[in-house]
Amino acid sequence: MSRASLLLISNDDALAETLRAALPKGARLDRVRTGSDVAPHLMASPRDLVLVDDPLPDADGLQVLEMISGAWRDSRVCFVTTRHDPERERAVRRLGAIFYTARPVELDTLKRLLQRALAPGV
Repeated sequence: MSRASLLLISNDDALAETLRAALPKGARLDRVRTGSDVAPHLMASPRDLVLVDDPLPDADGLQVLEMISGAWRDSRVCFVTTRHDPERERAVRRLGAIFYTARPVELDTLKRLLQRALAPGV
């Protein structure tokens, strides 16, 4: 696999550290902490994978997911949330997220998620 590029949208330092520990060797990780910080990144090249941590301090994760799916149609998106409910999961999946999981996320779970999300053909 070529060098994977990821964008983490989260204000949670613990999640960011867990993600860094789970990254494949050579992967590049960019991070923004708020929904309002996402828009400038959408002007750059799409990332292979975007991880949205919901909720954000200034935005609902669904709003952020809508922005990403509109700008980066080929990027894979994982949605991590503290607000787990079946209707919300359906909305997230309709917006194109390939994974939806409740927090907290353990290191082994995140490693498996990354391996599957970055695999060709997912």
